[in-house]
Amino acid sequence: MMRTALALTLAAAALLSACSSSSTSVCPASESNCGGVCRDLATDRSSCGACGSACPAGDVCSAGACALSCQAGLTDCGGSCRDLGTDRANCGACGSACPAGDVCSASTCALSCQAGLTDCGGSCRDLRSDLANCGACGSACAPGNVCVAGTCALSCQAGLTNCAGVCRDTTSDEANCGGCGRVCLASLHCIASACQ
Repeated sequence: MMRTALALTLAAAALLSACSSSSTSVCPASESNCGGVCRDLATDRSSCGACGSACPAGDVCSAGACALSCQAGLTDCGGSCRDLGTDRANCGACGSACPAGDVCSASTCALSCQAGLTDCGGSCRDLRSDLANCGACGSACAPGNVCVAGTCALSCQAGLTNCAGVCRDTTSDEANCGGCGRVCLASLHCIASACQ
């Protein structure tokens, strides 16, 4: 009886071994036997192009070669995923870098001005004080004027006052004595901003 049990055990082991070896050695035509496991060498990340040739993290196996797999909206630029809409080094296309001072916006290089400055024809300008761009790009102040708070105004020397577009000395001007428009009577003179 012991011989029968031993014979049955050996027969079962032989049958299992035969089944096991036949199921791992026969693979479909599109796959290869890699250490007893059927693998598609054209798409399998753990055996890409050859058994055991694994792709690095982030890569996919395509046509038997490892390739970078970028998220939607990103492009493979030399092995690095880049957003061509915002990447200054790859703006609109791989390798298309924006010049210094520019940003990449909507796949186009554009001048980047600091807060309070405006792009006027490729140059950052302060529209509140720029003589050539006072209040708006291209709006220049006339000679003798300054740009103050975005408005052209007459520039008077120290000690003079702008009275209706003319610089006046209100300490001695009889038509503007002590302030614009204050006229001294004909017999009086303006002395120290007072009609006397």
